[in-house]
Amino acid sequence: MTTVQKPTEEEQEMILNSLLLPMMLTMIEKNGKEFELSTNMLRRYYIAAAQILMNRIHAEMVKNKNELRSRQIKVFEDNRMDDDLHYKYICRGYEYPFSVMRDVVRSRISIMMGEYVQGLLIKMKE
Repeated sequence: MTTVQKPTEEEQEMILNSLLLPMMLTMIEKNGKEFELSTNMLRRYYIAAAQILMNRIHAEMVKNKNELRSRQIKVFEDNRMDDDLHYKYICRGYEYPFSVMRDVVRSRISIMMGEYVQGLLIKMKE
């Protein structure tokens, strides 16, 4: 009899990131388009910063997706009508449900966005 190998803590974080990173990318892309229409004097700097953030997030998404694939983990959206976001993931042949409250998503995205912006600012100072 085979024992079920549940995802590790690191893998659970990767699963969550596979949901959050595309959301972040969409948010930044939307804001970048708003800046393009803006008359703000600093708009081209905001647009450039948004593009750098999008490139970094996209690279992280690709890295995360490849790592999940190498660990035989797939994540799927599961549509349900309530306030939470529902997903399921298949980890090494076993299927698990996964739900995230929208408030948690907002909070995590806010934290992650702060980390990406901080990394960008550090690079700009160098």
